[in-house]
Amino acid sequence: MHLAFPPGTNQATVDQLIGDLHELRNRAAHWEPLLTAPVGVGMKDLLTVAGLLGPDLAAYIQHSSHVDVLLAQRP
Repeated sequence: MHLAFPPGTNQATVDQLIGDLHELRNRAAHWEPLLTAPVGVGMKDLLTVAGLLGPDLAAYIQHSSHVDVLLAQRP
C-alpha cells in the first residue's frame, strides 16, 4: 500500500480513513438504514483518499457523484 500513496503520507491516517469507508460500505451492503450514517463525512474521506492516489481521480469522483444532491434531499 505504501507504493500507492505519495511519500510522506501518514499511513495511520489513511488506514483510519479507509477503515471508516469500509464500515460505511458494509452498512450499505447489508441494507442497514443510512439516514443517520455519516455519509457526508464518508464522501469527504473518499475524496481525501482518492486525492492522495491522484488529484484527477478525486476530481472525477467529485464531478460524477450524486451524493451531495441526495444528501440535500435527505429527510
